[in-house]
Amino acid sequence: VQLGADTTLCSGQQLTLNAGSPSATHTWSTGATTQSITVNAAGTYYVTVSDTCGIRTDTIVVGVTPTPVADAGNNELICAGDGVQLTASGGSNYSWQPAASLSNPTSAITFAQPASTTTYTVTVSNGNCSTTDTVQVVVLPLPGANAGADVTVNIGSGVSLNAIGNGSYIWSPPASLSCNVCASPVASPTVTTVYLLTVTSVDGCVSTDSVLVTVEYNCGDVFVPNVFSPNDDGSNDVLFVYNNCITELTFQVFDRWGNQLFFSSEQTRGWDGTYKGEKMNSGIYAWQVRATLIDGRTVELAGEVQLLN
Repeated sequence: VQLGADTTLCSGQQLTLNAGSPSATHTWSTGATTQSITVNAAGTYYVTVSDTCGIRTDTIVVGVTPTPVADAGNNELICAGDGVQLTASGGSNYSWQPAASLSNPTSAITFAQPASTTTYTVTVSNGNCSTTDTVQVVVLPLPGANAGADVTVNIGSGVSLNAIGNGSYIWSPPASLSCNVCASPVASPTVTTVYLLTVTSVDGCVSTDSVLVTVEYNCGDVFVPNVFSPNDDGSNDVLFVYNNCITELTFQVFDRWGNQLFFSSEQTRGWDGTYKGEKMNSGIYAWQVRATLIDGRTVELAGEVQLLN
């Protein structure tokens, strides 16, 4: 009588015990009297076999290990180049496949960084008992930001930037741009500037690129006209200081006796030919200018202007 060596089953499995000797009498510890029995529970089983030649017995110990319930977690969405943590549960030992893009393929918790959409299978085991589960990591494409080629612009001029990318746009820094959320803003920097383009897809994936706008300081001369006509005809009505590079300004106008009629520190504010709200007579007036340019130079000028009503 040979029932075999002690063994361990996984929960849900069955084991057939066969005592042999078909013509003999069989008495099992379970009360069965057949030659063989099928068991699926842990315990010690024995059988007594008898015939006219004698009696024989054998015993076998059967253990049952719980079968793990593998859980690989929920499917994940990531952007190309990103990664995601995968967490499995259900047992004591873990093995992930494919292993190439995983930080630790034999741990319950691992970091996945696949280059393309990948389905991972985890095998969860307790001893010799194991089950599997799968999780899919979907890799979404990046929007492909392209800020265009580097450009050079003269101080005071603007240049159109052209974004390419499948998504919404944000340019920075926004201060010198006509629009920082459109595809083609006009950049008018006063200093050489790197503009960063960020493109965000409808899936939330982000791509960036940058463009260098180099500013050349072709400042030229500081200029004040020698005649103007503040007659409200829309032409040459205001006396301005002209130059593309002025950062600080002092502009003064005097009458022939040296009385100050006008003062401005803003290049966009010129003399309209009035003093205390009264229009001045036609004639010759003196002016003085002190201007600091963006290239660091300081210019001091004086001259005369003819006012024509």
